[in-house]
Amino acid sequence: MNIEEHLLLWNYASIKVLDVRHRVMRIGDTLQPYKLPTSVLIVITRGTAQVHLDQTNYHVIQFQMIHSGKGAALEINQITNELECYLIFYKGSVPYPVGQRILQLFEKRNAFQIQFSLVPKYPVTIYEKVQLMYESWQQSRWLERLQVKTLFYQIILSIYQELCSQESYVKETDLVSQIKRYVDEHYADSIKLESLAEHLNYSVSHISAVFKRETNYSFIEYVMHTRMKKAVALLKSTNVSLKDIATSVGYTDVHYFNRIFKRHLGISPGKYRKRVMEQGILEDTPQIIMESSIEGEMFQRYIVNDNHYQYKKGENIPMSQKHKTNFAAIVLLCLTLLLGACSNGTNPQSKTQGQTTEVTQETIVYKAANREVEIPKNPKRIVVVADSYAGYLLALGIKPIGMSDFALSNPYFEGKIDGIESIGDNKSIEKILELKPDLIIAFDGMEGFENFEKIAPTVGIKYGAMSYREQLVEFGKMLNREKEAAQWINNWDEKIADNKSTIQEVVGDQTVSLMGGTDKEVYIYGDHYSRGGEIIYGEFQLNAPALVQKEALESKEWGVAFSIERLLDYAGDFIFVEDTALAFLKESILWNELPAVKNNKVTILDSDASYFNDPVSLEKQLDIVVEAFNKMHKNE
Repeated sequence: MNIEEHLLLWNYASIKVLDVRHRVMRIGDTLQPYKLPTSVLIVITRGTAQVHLDQTNYHVIQFQMIHSGKGAALEINQITNELECYLIFYKGSVPYPVGQRILQLFEKRNAFQIQFSLVPKYPVTIYEKVQLMYESWQQSRWLERLQVKTLFYQIILSIYQELCSQESYVKETDLVSQIKRYVDEHYADSIKLESLAEHLNYSVSHISAVFKRETNYSFIEYVMHTRMKKAVALLKSTNVSLKDIATSVGYTDVHYFNRIFKRHLGISPGKYRKRVMEQGILEDTPQIIMESSIEGEMFQRYIVNDNHYQYKKGENIPMSQKHKTNFAAIVLLCLTLLLGACSNGTNPQSKTQGQTTEVTQETIVYKAANREVEIPKNPKRIVVVADSYAGYLLALGIKPIGMSDFALSNPYFEGKIDGIESIGDNKSIEKILELKPDLIIAFDGMEGFENFEKIAPTVGIKYGAMSYREQLVEFGKMLNREKEAAQWINNWDEKIADNKSTIQEVVGDQTVSLMGGTDKEVYIYGDHYSRGGEIIYGEFQLNAPALVQKEALESKEWGVAFSIERLLDYAGDFIFVEDTALAFLKESILWNELPAVKNNKVTILDSDASYFNDPVSLEKQLDIVVEAFNKMHKNE
């Protein structure tokens, strides 16, 4: 908590006291969860209780003070002594005009949203001011209203004097908690970042930036993950039809729901339900694939595997029990392979725990996202469980021995994956063991990561931490293919150079938009999540509409939802649109009014084919983008 910055904001701010309430709660009373409509200062004058603000709990005592921002969920219970408190509701804003520094400070360090608690050293003076403030609030004259405002400033001054002289518990991440709670409450609706921004009184760019900074995931990613998590829960615990499940998690088109579900989990909803039912009957059978492996697919396309997101408190207990059951099966399989190696006269010892390779190899120490890992200098049997990176190996001339069905189905890999075995979209532990890999490529922290490490050295990669060029160079270092990585980049640069000036001449100062979505939501995409964005905005440096530039490119969001009513604001002179969103867009009368539509400057993308952004996929996307611009240019 930077007190100087907060004091600066308070000096510039326009403050309006909206309400002053007095409440007495007896033993056994409770205040049910109540969403705060404004910023609030809670002053406890006597008693003890539990006060909950979002995920933060306070055991309050006499004279304790708690501050929280708008949107937080307030709950009071477990009153052990009669509780008396005052609640001061207020709104703080920065009046215009004001300097850019103050505006940026208000966006990044909003003093009126921060959550903190303290027990002042000299509480009586503050208590007297609060009591007088409440009494004055009961009067309707402007004189008393002015007195209320004056007293409030005096109380705030006393609080910051206390904060300067003592350590207080301060929590500044409650905005993220509010965003999560909003999604959890509205996941079945058409969630738009604009509506959330208006609800929380922040700009779209600020919410996007804060959420990404604090969680490392975008807002859209969290929405998608929440919907898939809810769908999984319904599939596991009910016999509700797939159509009803799709509707209940925000999708009116069951076919689109099926595609989204399979894309994120690697298995269709029907097959997932069947597999869970089989597990319920035969969960102790080693051949049955772990439930955790199935759920590990969830959101893997977006690389969100933080248990804080996936499970509520207590839900991971049965999961832990099933891990124990299947871990025994893994150990049994490892021992079987090890004994088999011994019986064949091979050396059973290995430098890495659980490694199943039979030939001693020269190794290196590679610094992965998870930790330093000892890996083969020239690995021969690589299994890729991180679908997004399969194309990187193919671009370096390396053919993995195992990949998921999802990765194998990439049409851009045709002719490069013959002979590669499928490990299933559930990343079957049994199949991976059978393949005897000497290296496994995984997403850092993904579900089942510890199990992969028991089989072979496993490199964890943090998705999105590097550009595709940097990531290819890194794979070159990891796999002793640095020359191949440099050669691909040189060839790629030549291809870009061959087309860049021509495309820039075709497009000129006109703008380009990348759109996609569902039957009820539309998104615009930026420059780092495939669909041609890396090429159009990154390599060719073409212009995006101003709003797209601000909300998708500058904020580094991979996608931003927007209201169909604002289609004209997001549409460029050229449009690349996913087939999954086209029908919905065409339902709007605004679609046919777009200059790009009128001028035949719309290119339809296969949503599945344009999903990947590895080097092999980018090469194909480059061909599509160049051909599309040349074709649209002829239509002028």
